[in-house]
Amino acid sequence: MLIDSEAPLKLYLESLIGLRSVVFPLASKPAPVAPPAPEPEPVAPSAPGPDAIEAAAESLAAATAGQVIPEPTTEPDPETPLTDEQKASAVEMVKQMTTEGRKAFTIAFRDAFNVPREARAVAPYILQLKHLHFVDRFTVEAAGGVSP
Repeated sequence: MLIDSEAPLKLYLESLIGLRSVVFPLASKPAPVAPPAPEPEPVAPSAPGPDAIEAAAESLAAATAGQVIPEPTTEPDPETPLTDEQKASAVEMVKQMTTEGRKAFTIAFRDAFNVPREARAVAPYILQLKHLHFVDRFTVEAAGGVSP
């Protein structure tokens, strides 16, 4: 017993070996596809009128009680003190450097942050976020990387 999907295959095979002469229909041409609709041209936003600007200013003054509120900054203050964990992380990054790398780092850190010559080590001077960023950037660049 043949399943419907096997019937065309059986006919094709029988026609190949000469048992039947079967004419197979040619594939029909695909229906023409309509061209895509043109995209609408972008419309430039119009500038707000003087009434809208005045209304926004009055609304802002009412919301802030007339006080000027500074815009929030997205970057943290570089003078922010480091946590103990951040300090330990910075010192560990320096320890991972080669001897020559540590010497170069010490010279560069002393120069960048005016560490006194009498100071035997610079690790006690890694206290702020800007110091951590310096250590991070120096270690990345010393390893051949590119830092932002």
